[in-house]
Amino acid sequence: MQSLLGVLLSSNGETTEEFIDRYRSTCAVLLKETGNRDFHAPDLSAMTVTRWRNGGLKGIPRRPAPVVLQRMFPGRTVLELLTSADRCAPPPPVTGYTLNEGDLEMDARRAAERASQAAASNVEDMTIDEIEDDTFALASDYHTTPPFAVYGRANTLLATATGLLEQTKILTQQERLYRAAGQAAAVLATASFDLGSTRAATGYARTAAMYAKIIEDGALRAYALGNLAILAYWSGRPAQAVRHVEEARSISGLGDTACRRLAAISARAYAHVGDAGSARLAAEEALIVDTGSRDDLHDGVGGEFGFSRRRALMSNATTHLLIDDGEAAAAAAQEAIDLMLQEQTAGRLTPQEVTDLAQAAIDLGRARLLASEFDGAIEAVSPVFDLGSEWRVEGVTHRSAALRKDLARPDLALPQRGRVELAEKIEDYTRVVARSQLGTLPAIG
Repeated sequence: MQSLLGVLLSSNGETTEEFIDRYRSTCAVLLKETGNRDFHAPDLSAMTVTRWRNGGLKGIPRRPAPVVLQRMFPGRTVLELLTSADRCAPPPPVTGYTLNEGDLEMDARRAAERASQAAASNVEDMTIDEIEDDTFALASDYHTTPPFAVYGRANTLLATATGLLEQTKILTQQERLYRAAGQAAAVLATASFDLGSTRAATGYARTAAMYAKIIEDGALRAYALGNLAILAYWSGRPAQAVRHVEEARSISGLGDTACRRLAAISARAYAHVGDAGSARLAAEEALIVDTGSRDDLHDGVGGEFGFSRRRALMSNATTHLLIDDGEAAAAAAQEAIDLMLQEQTAGRLTPQEVTDLAQAAIDLGRARLLASEFDGAIEAVSPVFDLGSEWRVEGVTHRSAALRKDLARPDLALPQRGRVELAEKIEDYTRVVARSQLGTLPAIG
């Protein structure tokens, strides 16, 4: 059995919470009109409203409820409202109720109250400033901090930014926090991959892409899609990698650094699907991008979000190996190594860049093996074995595994004894790597 009040509320789609809100606003209007303190701060519980809606009351509720209810539903007495609906005249066919000036004032008051609540829901701008500074430092320090330590810092930053998102309704603050969260997630994707968890890295890259889409940050979305492309071809899904990188390259407003990175990733993706022609064209494009354009992420924040010519050369060396062009691979790897050795002589090479040097050295060694230059290959890879375990990231271990596989190729003219010794040395080297510092990272998404 339902009271007429219950029928009216149901027909209007008004919830109990909304009814209580309107009841209190009506009291405020009546207090202003009459000055009667009965209408000041009325106490109305959801349980009371439920009893009113269900009907079957044996008496009239105490003041000020009768006056308030009759004001809220003009033309109805409190007795009609709280009596079973089948005993009363049916409700009018139109939804809602007759408006008067008091109702308009009441609705305006409710709107103002909600606006005040929204305005009060914010965080200090200085707190967001600090998060943005931490994000900048995180990207800048990636080259000097082991991936395990980076992962911990980035994870804390992501949790902080998303936690603050729940505390503010200020749109500009939300945008800044989404951007910080997206950048932290992007760094987490790289760190997770370096630590050996492709699934976790993919989840974080997707998170970064989603945050970027929410705030329409093209540069961040392009970076995240580039990460997804890398992770796809490392996971044996080259066609998906091509789709990701083509979507990223279609985004407008990207600077030269972003375009260089995406061209290099595109070359690798095409090489993995066996399209040697497209791979060569994209690899060449990665080295000639020079329009002077910049964007806030790849150039403004930089660090891990940056992508130098040296990194493009490193990527191109691997691309050429994938399409069995040992000569081009050796040339790209050697040029990358020469650039890094120049920086090392000047004392500017960071630990991460030493890791890059190791990766380029392995690719150079593989290229020389393809030319059956065994002694040259040994010379190229010898510095690799001095790399500390905390810097033996996934790029190093995968390349080492590829080198180990090359040593088993029967078509290469390699000395048997030297081949076996190098293979065993690689196996010992990859037994303790960066991922050894933790178990499997959680898969995200």
